Amino acid sequence: MKALKVVHFPDPLLKQQTKPLKKLTSAHQQLIDAMLKAMRKFPHCVGIAAPQVGYSLPIAVMNSALNPKGKKDKTHGEIVLINPRITAFSGKASI
Repeated sequence: MKALKVVHFPDPLLKQQTKPLKKLTSAHQQLIDAMLKAMRKFPHCVGIAAPQVGYSLPIAVMNSALNPKGKKDKTHGEIVLINPRITAFSGKASI
C-alpha cells in the first residue's frame, strides 16, 4: 500500500458518518497495517482514524502505551478499533 496522506480540516470527509463494517477484508488489513506503520513513524502520535488518512471507514488505531508526554507506560500497547462507538463522555471541548 502506498504511503498514507493526511486529510486536513475542513475536508468534508472528516465530517462524514461511517457505516459499520460487516466483514474485515485483506484490503482493510492492509489499511490497518499502513495506519500502524504511519503512527509508529511519529514519536508522539497516539492514534489515527481511517478518515484522517482519506478512508471513510470505522477503523482506528491507537497506542495506549504512550502517555501525554510521549513516554511509554505499561499498558496494552497498540490497539486496533473496528466499528468503535462512543458510549459515554464527560466535559466539554471547544474548537
